[in-house]
Amino acid sequence: MEKVFGYYMSMRGHEPFNKDIDLNGRYIYTGETARKSAIVANALQSKMVHQQIELVSCNTLLDLGCGDGTYTHEFLQFPNLRVVGLDPAEKAIAYASQKYGNEERLTFISLPIQELISTEQRFDLVVLRGVLHHCDNPAGVVLDASKVTNSILILEPNGLNPIMKIIEKVSPYHRAHSEKSFTKRKITSWLESADFELVNYDLGILVPYFFPSRLIPFMIWLEPKIKRIPIIKRFLLGSQALLAVKIAKRTED
Repeated sequence: MEKVFGYYMSMRGHEPFNKDIDLNGRYIYTGETARKSAIVANALQSKMVHQQIELVSCNTLLDLGCGDGTYTHEFLQFPNLRVVGLDPAEKAIAYASQKYGNEERLTFISLPIQELISTEQRFDLVVLRGVLHHCDNPAGVVLDASKVTNSILILEPNGLNPIMKIIEKVSPYHRAHSEKSFTKRKITSWLESADFELVNYDLGILVPYFFPSRLIPFMIWLEPKIKRIPIIKRFLLGSQALLAVKIAKRTED
């Protein structure tokens, strides 16, 4: 049994994330003491996510796979938005509840999405931020999400980025967390199988999570130039945001 980055490679599902809490007191890429590149990359990803949310009429939001709640808490910047963070990693939810539990519009729960579906609770929007690439059955997660909402927002690594593919193979953290990446076409196919259609798509971010700090300003300077070259940006930008709505709902509107 191989051990890398403090984890046994046989750990599956949400257990590596519980281990993150045991080892670090939080997720390794969140919080003020995280590596600078991770802080910068996550701030840029948050901007991508929030720009998509502004396109949706949204009063209730489910952050599915919310982890330690760091980025779930950011959704409170939207006035009157009520937010539920759900994650099967009970230690991550315990951390989130302790740190952010006094927020009136924010609730954290740890249970399988199937149990939430059984309550017939509905949300205006479900956010899957960096979740699918950890899942054994990402198409099934998208289908489960579709049962509690008419709008889904997905943020994932760009599956066409060759650097991302190398990182997945050689990074101890990525290997321990079973990370992978998917193309826009693949994710869109999962949405379509759940009777959703893509209504907005965005590519961005050159700064990886674990990257030399001295090179971050150059990458930030370079990104808008890359974004102006359609073919190049498809392969070099690291994150993709997909906003989709249920087809029947759009027909009714």
